[in-house]
Amino acid sequence: MNTLLFFNNGNEDAAAFQATDLVAIDAGNDVVNLHFQRGSVLHSVVLACADGASDLLARELAVSLSGSTLQNAMVEVANDDTSAYLNSRITGVTSITIDTNPSA
Repeated sequence: MNTLLFFNNGNEDAAAFQATDLVAIDAGNDVVNLHFQRGSVLHSVVLACADGASDLLARELAVSLSGSTLQNAMVEVANDDTSAYLNSRITGVTSITIDTNPSA
C-alpha cells in the first residue's frame, strides 16, 4: 500500500489520501491547498498557515511529501484534534472536500 496522508479538522471531519494521488499544491492568502486525484475523482484539503507563510509552507510540504522522503505507512499531516502538524507553519485544517460523485 502507498503511504497515506492523514488530515483531521477537529470537527469529526477527517480523511486519509494516498500520497501518490497528490497532484498539486498551491498557496496564497495564508492557506495552502492540496489537491488529490484518483481517476476522475478529485479531493482537496485546505490548510491554514501562519500569516505570510503560505509560499514557504507549500514548498516545505512539497519537499516533505515527495515520494523519496516518505517512509511510513501513514503520515499525519495535520490533526486539529491533537494539534499535531507535520510542519510548524500549519495552524489548522480549514476544509476537507471529497468528491465522491465527479460526474454530477
